[in-house]
Amino acid sequence: GIVKGDLKSLKGKKIATSFGTINHLYVLGLLEKGGLTTADVTLVNTPPPEMTVALLAKGVDAFAAWDPAPVMGMKDVPGAIEVIRGGDVISYLGFNIALRPWVEKNGATIEKFLAGVSEADQWMRKNPKQAAAIGTRWIPGLKLDVAETAMQYNIQQVDRRISAHNYRALWKAQDTLQRLGVIKTVFDVNKHIEPKFILNVTGRDQDGVRREQAHRTQVHPQRDADASGAVFRPAAHPRGSGHQAGLRLQALIP
Repeated sequence: GIVKGDLKSLKGKKIATSFGTINHLYVLGLLEKGGLTTADVTLVNTPPPEMTVALLAKGVDAFAAWDPAPVMGMKDVPGAIEVIRGGDVISYLGFNIALRPWVEKNGATIEKFLAGVSEADQWMRKNPKQAAAIGTRWIPGLKLDVAETAMQYNIQQVDRRISAHNYRALWKAQDTLQRLGVIKTVFDVNKHIEPKFILNVTGRDQDGVRREQAHRTQVHPQRDADASGAVFRPAAHPRGSGHQAGLRLQALIP
């Protein structure tokens, strides 16, 4: 059977994950960490709300998902165990995406949006139980005790500040997917992240924020001689360095 903390015990098992999501990337990272490949397991494309049912019905042997799905699985499936939570295998960040022409014309709106969600994030960190209660009104079937447990994990990543880790998270995701043959090409992350809006919201200049965050986390983006700001270079952020960007804690449950 599957053993808590032993990724190699996943060999030959059916694992539910949501293809194309951070859960998928997380499973790939765990397999790599355990010395396994996708050929050693069977990945089953499953939406998170259906994972607990799939595990209960023995349609899969394990699943990987964001909270509250793992907490629900632990509670509702007799004998379920948490094989691993986190694990330092991926960098996780969520990105707000928009078309460049729209972004160039709507800076004020973007900053209002970022200020609003940043304020909401702060409120959630200070009031996790109240935030959990709100979640039960939006997620069908979510019970308060499960929501409160999940919220303790969720609030650990609720932070909108930008640093070198944001760039590394996006780079590492595509690097991992390319190395494992999921995607064919990658792109320069510096050209697809626009930091000025959140920097305006935080009230700091671009170099100042990145220097402060880089110093605090000991990740030092190198400077491009032809650029006015810090530029992310993959060579400065080797694989396996142990630095994570807002990793969303997840569980793999047999």
